[in-house]
Amino acid sequence: MSLQLYSQPGNQLATTATPKKPANQATRLLGHQGEIFTLQFSPCGEYLASAGHDRLIYFWEVFPSGEDATPKNVGVLKGHKNALLDVKFSSDSERLYSVASDWQVVAWDTRAF
Repeated sequence: MSLQLYSQPGNQLATTATPKKPANQATRLLGHQGEIFTLQFSPCGEYLASAGHDRLIYFWEVFPSGEDATPKNVGVLKGHKNALLDVKFSSDSERLYSVASDWQVVAWDTRAF
């Protein structure tokens, strides 16, 4: 079983082995304007970060509480001047590190979400 995430219909980006939706039901995460270059699940398994050409990091709660288990956007991180190449969570999920194509690295505090 896996939760499938899409940027556009038909373009699979990532999967995880712990779905709360049936495996045959895909989830679309909408928000980015342009290509998504990287996805990263938090070590705690509660969050997903997506980043790419639009220079934004979308922060998603993967399994929000309630009947609708659709991932919920809980924030957008802004500050890079160039396309984002990668994001990584710290081992305790309290920080998110991002790197852009100009090699600028930013550490974000995820506890605000």
